[in-house]
Amino acid sequence: MGLGNKGDRYRFNRHNVGWLFLDWVAQEWGCSFSAGMGEYAHSPCKYFHMFKPLTYMNLSGWAVKEIVRHFKVPLDKLIIIYDDVDLPFGSVRFRLKGSAGTHNGMKSIVYHLETQEFPRVRIGVGRPPEGVPLSAWVLSDFSEEELAVLRERVFPGILEGLILYDRGLVDRALEKINTIKGVEV
Repeated sequence: MGLGNKGDRYRFNRHNVGWLFLDWVAQEWGCSFSAGMGEYAHSPCKYFHMFKPLTYMNLSGWAVKEIVRHFKVPLDKLIIIYDDVDLPFGSVRFRLKGSAGTHNGMKSIVYHLETQEFPRVRIGVGRPPEGVPLSAWVLSDFSEEELAVLRERVFPGILEGLILYDRGLVDRALEKINTIKGVEV
């Protein structure tokens, strides 16, 4: 499950890094997304069923709850992928459970699922430059250089880790993903 906002103006925003990851996977594997039966897009692709909530970020919980219920997704297989301003750009953290922190999309998911007991992958987008409000920062686009780093270094490492996780190799998956470190761009 990749978090993001619908609409072309948000496509390359830092807040949409979850969608960008899923789009990258779909391109790598030759898959595509189509409308689901609710507020989401769906791609049954190779190893995974991939989903994009079509609600805005702060309402992601509605769509996630609908997907979990409709597809009977066990919570240990529901992996939420989203942006984190508290991690340096390009750093990644994979956790099996935890709080929503300050992320409003995750707060919505925790509220609607009534639990924090599900895995999540946080992709660092870094803190805003001095004088730039947080909301403006997460709704700003990645630079071409940042997109290249994501596509060439960050996303392949995450995908490799998620395949390990899917195979039941949880410790190796955590190690693989959690060793992806930030870079200066």
